[in-house]
Amino acid sequence: KDTDDKDAVRFYYTFTNNSDEITSAWWELSYEAEQEGYELVSTYASWEDDAPEYGNEDLEVMPGCTILCEEEFNFKPTGGELTFTLSDYGDDPVTATFSDAANLPGRPEVWTPEIIEDPQTFADYELTGSTDNLTVTFTDAETDTYEGVDFIRIYMDVTNNTDEAESAMWLTNLTAFQDGVELSTREYIRSNDTDDAYWDDIEPGETLHVSYTWNLRTGSPVEIIVKDYVDYSSDVLAAATVTID
Repeated sequence: KDTDDKDAVRFYYTFTNNSDEITSAWWELSYEAEQEGYELVSTYASWEDDAPEYGNEDLEVMPGCTILCEEEFNFKPTGGELTFTLSDYGDDPVTATFSDAANLPGRPEVWTPEIIEDPQTFADYELTGSTDNLTVTFTDAETDTYEGVDFIRIYMDVTNNTDEAESAMWLTNLTAFQDGVELSTREYIRSNDTDDAYWDDIEPGETLHVSYTWNLRTGSPVEIIVKDYVDYSSDVLAAATVTID
């Protein structure tokens, strides 16, 4: 059922990044679904019925890596043939057809990424980087558990190089990867002073010690990169690779 308690169908698909750049399924693909030739409307499941893969299409994926995604649509369970079509905006769409809407194959097995025990994508980057807007230095990291979910916290010193008071949240664009797939943020934990400090204003020329958190997916090393959020097109400024004990 979707958020309006209407019947919905969930289609699953894998996305493999065959390019040389980090990207996401959302950025690269378009999709549509039909039933008996009529286009279906996208919808959302209620939070109690969210699939573990919900939101995976938004996660960035490194070259050569794969992620399992899902999309949801309203449909008639007693209706006829269903089709789901994916396209990379080219001329060769991929279509899956299900002849009986009342007897769908069900969800796939639980997805786990291919383990990358020694990631090297950002191995040549330093722990410190600087632009006209900020200077950031990765200083430390730790793992912890909250409500049964393991997460990682990365600590940073962030200097505001602008002429106005800005927060680390506004200055930094942070992304964490595990096994080549972006991790979901765990920002709402905010269980210590440095978590809160990430949202506090930093005066021009001043430095603040802050932290940020992500949910862990496996026991593989975590790669964290930072870019200049003010200049969103900027390259990676600094990177840290953290081994999970």
